[in-house]
Amino acid sequence: MDTHFIQTANYEPLVERLVSTLNSALSRGVSVAWFLSGGSAIPIAVAVSKQLMPGERRARLRVLQIDERYGPVGHPNSNWQQLLDAGFDIRGATCQPVLQGLSLPRTTEAYLETVTDALSNCDLRIGLLGIGPDGHTAGMLPRSTAASETQKLVVEYQGPDFTRITVTTPAIARLNLALSYAGGDPKRATLAALRKDGPIEVQPAQAIKKAADWYIYSNVLA
Repeated sequence: MDTHFIQTANYEPLVERLVSTLNSALSRGVSVAWFLSGGSAIPIAVAVSKQLMPGERRARLRVLQIDERYGPVGHPNSNWQQLLDAGFDIRGATCQPVLQGLSLPRTTEAYLETVTDALSNCDLRIGLLGIGPDGHTAGMLPRSTAASETQKLVVEYQGPDFTRITVTTPAIARLNLALSYAGGDPKRATLAALRKDGPIEVQPAQAIKKAADWYIYSNVLA
């Protein structure tokens, strides 16, 4: 089996890996950018947040979003609001949510500035990404303009459900480590396809493989 794909009963091994990696880096004074997804990645992020070391060293941690659904700050479909509602709390870290009450163009511009700065200036860049049954990751839906983007780090576009603001493959490619958990039978076929290389515009989760190092945990690996 490809060592990048890890068979596991649940997401606890991924939580343990993230906690260990983040705490080790922070204890050494390394500046860290931690990019978070919504959806199925939310309980993982919450579990990790409860186990990070307290104190001044959290000041070296920047928490950013992988993607967001545009709207007013705190709207019910916001990935960031859903993280907060689930109990995500890292006091002492620098949290940089996408939504700031600005227009869509200005929100995207500000988000790009935040992402660019984190990718350029943080020593360690880690992404926690979800994988949908349709093969999407971040806010990159299959055959969307985001999935086909090869130059810009951040894009906005109107999806069939939400106006989405998301990082793209070029941003994921600048992560030191990308981690994901995809569990449940609805994702079995998606993971089987992901085990082979394919076009990102068709299966955006293929972009996870562009990170410097990456691992996908699942309980439904063939």
